[in-house]
Amino acid sequence: MIEADGQRLEILAALERERTAAATAAAAAKEQRVRATAEVEKERLAANAAADKQRFDAILVAERDRAATAIASSAANVDCVRAAAALEAGQRFDLER
Repeated sequence: MIEADGQRLEILAALERERTAAATAAAAAKEQRVRATAEVEKERLAANAAADKQRFDAILVAERDRAATAIASSAANVDCVRAAAALEAGQRFDLER
């Protein structure tokens, strides 16, 4: 009977070791999944930030182009007004002679 109790204790100890090893492996696997998920999320956030920066840069370029076009258009309008004024002044000068 003592021998049977000893064998039972050995079996229980072996089962406990196996259960502890399985729990340790499960915890390690869960930690690995958490780390992998965090890495994927970090990469997703970085990709979104890069895409946002590209969109922002494109908007800035478009706004600069619009401003440059508006300035050029205004300058062209000023040139036309000046040319018309000069032409009109020339015509008045010719009429006065």
